Amino acid sequence: MVLPDGSIVTLNDRSSLVLSKNFNQSERRVYLKGQAFFEVAENKTRPFIVKSGDISTTVLGTSFMIRNYERESSSRVTLLTGKVKVERFIAGIRSPHTIVLTPNQEVVIRKKQDNIPEKHQVEVPDIDNWKQNILSFKDAGLAEMIGQIEDLYGVEIKLGNTPSSAKHFTGEFRDKNLHSVLEALSFSQKFDYIIQNNVVQIQFKENQ
Repeated sequence: MVLPDGSIVTLNDRSSLVLSKNFNQSERRVYLKGQAFFEVAENKTRPFIVKSGDISTTVLGTSFMIRNYERESSSRVTLLTGKVKVERFIAGIRSPHTIVLTPNQEVVIRKKQDNIPEKHQVEVPDIDNWKQNILSFKDAGLAEMIGQIEDLYGVEIKLGNTPSSAKHFTGEFRDKNLHSVLEALSFSQKFDYIIQNNVVQIQFKENQ
């Protein structure tokens, strides 16, 4: 979507964006639930502010991605171009740890912990994989894999049981259908699955 100030926003599945009532008048403030990729039009007198849960991201003109789903244990902001300032508010109080990102950097914030946010380098192609129907896992845990599959294919995944020690997975799927992805993961993770309408039932095999 194109916002009134000329900024472009791409929303992922199960995501929403709300603009403040006076957007592009006295301020440029939006509220995000889920995941979105922003290409912000430059305006040095009106910073662009994204509120997502307890995370506030402030920019002047840049392109970046925010991922903050309620079901996930962490939030992340990933910068492609420009510069952004990321702040966390706990019970309305600003955390002392303000993070400034430069291109190809990402900050990960654990929601239930008042710890120092983790900042690290990322590869440019990984930033908007979801926009290109690419699933990319790097040492991903079970919850992360489930979340990305649900978002990309618009399904709900239900676990019949949970393995005592699920294996982390690294791999990439380009333009693969849901069955192909689950078939590959089922071999690695040792589970059986059934697809019924938009629900995937997964049952892990014993002795994992």
